[in-house]
Amino acid sequence: MRWPRGVRARLAGALVLLVAATAAVLGIGATVVVDARLHQQTLQDAADQATFDLTVIVPGRQLPDRPTQDDIVRSGLIDTFQQRGVETLVDLGNDSTVQSNDELAGLLGRLPPDVPARVGRGELAYAWLTVAGRPRLVVGGLAPGSGPAFYFVRDVSAIQE
Repeated sequence: MRWPRGVRARLAGALVLLVAATAAVLGIGATVVVDARLHQQTLQDAADQATFDLTVIVPGRQLPDRPTQDDIVRSGLIDTFQQRGVETLVDLGNDSTVQSNDELAGLLGRLPPDVPARVGRGELAYAWLTVAGRPRLVVGGLAPGSGPAFYFVRDVSAIQE
């Protein structure tokens, strides 16, 4: 049976549209899955590193129970974390902080309210924020004992690209 010329053209056009739509859906789906996986892996790596820092590195510096800004600076913790490419904000309480750079000024006020609340309960908490025009992942946790809250800030521009 021969199809009329107009029917063949419409059938071919419909097939091309179907293939193009399928390719677009698969491409978008793959992008979403890869993006979610990259964010999840980055978060997991940052949480693992924060746990290590809070349980090994910070206690190793033998800070006093209620450290001052000078204690934090003298401990060299900020420099240690910066050498690994991680910026740090230490919340000493009473509106007193130590930060690795001026870009982090006001960071505590920009965090979602549940993040400092969870950190205050001794949990690790995180937020994805834009700081100084760049996407960042902030992971916070408490130092052992009655120590201060540490917020580790990672530049995540690479996964945004």
